[in-house]
Amino acid sequence: MLKLAIITGFLSKTKDRFHEYNQPLDLDSKLKLMSEMEGFDGVEIVYPYEVNDPVKTRALLKKYKLKVAAVNVNVKAEPEFRNGGLTSLDKKIRNKAVRFIREAKDFAEAVGADQGHLLPAGRRL
Repeated sequence: MLKLAIITGFLSKTKDRFHEYNQPLDLDSKLKLMSEMEGFDGVEIVYPYEVNDPVKTRALLKKYKLKVAAVNVNVKAEPEFRNGGLTSLDKKIRNKAVRFIREAKDFAEAVGADQGHLLPAGRRL
């Protein structure tokens, strides 16, 4: 049986160059919404701007009976990463991107991230 996940960031306020979409929601509201959708078993959460407290996150996941399919490390969307995260010419920015990735690895383990058994919606094997 194929299991699917949704990137939680898409369930809340998001934007592109031209427009902002949806109302901002906190993590609890996003996970509640996810739990009400049929056919999805997990979430892809965005670290560190959306989630950074593994205890709180794990409790919310348990509350809504959801699994973590992936932890998306945000080293691209924030203005400081506009010219690259890992590829930035600024050593401070590169170091911050590496730190975020290391922290996200520990965060994923702490929240019990699934070991790749779920696929975020729209991604193929």
